[in-house]
Amino acid sequence: AACKTGLEHDSSTAYIDRGETMSLRDLLYCAALASANEACNIIAEHISGSISAFVERMNTRAAELGCSGTHFANTHGMPDDNHYTTARDIFLIACEGMRHRLFAQLVGCREYTTSATNDSPARVLESSNALITPDSPYSDKYVYPGAVGIKTGYTEKAGYCLVSAVQRDGVNVIAVRENGKVHVTLDANRPLDDKLTLVLLGENDRL
Repeated sequence: AACKTGLEHDSSTAYIDRGETMSLRDLLYCAALASANEACNIIAEHISGSISAFVERMNTRAAELGCSGTHFANTHGMPDDNHYTTARDIFLIACEGMRHRLFAQLVGCREYTTSATNDSPARVLESSNALITPDSPYSDKYVYPGAVGIKTGYTEKAGYCLVSAVQRDGVNVIAVRENGKVHVTLDANRPLDDKLTLVLLGENDRL
């Protein structure tokens, strides 16, 4: 019932309606590929019984990972004065996420089709990450060999944000770009420096 909590009329959505029944796996793909904010709320209620209880768990886990500049106020990242993080903390969270197979599958997926529900036909979800999606609406020139995720994001307050992961030549790289402040150019033909494990932009700037 609280799936629309904290959402604005122009929030990213998979158009999941109250009373609709969907598997947890499909909800996770709605959140990962379509940035469906209502899916995040539904998952939170399913796992913790309420959105607030889930957000509390988010903050606890972030602290366990060493995220000293982060506080979550909601499940989906819509602007809130008490909802903030830093590029460093996003890097820590991304590193932990990529250690889990399901997370890596979610964030590396280009397209996913959900099952039909009691209220909707199957949904075709497409990733907005141009690093892994040749037919991205942003152009195919950004496709980067070895890119395996992770997530795009945008709000007017946070600007354009991107957390990227690349696995090439035995090297794992995670890059965090926040607030559209820095332009990153990736040369697909240039080998990754074996000492490069992190590209971190605006390390302590809050999102």
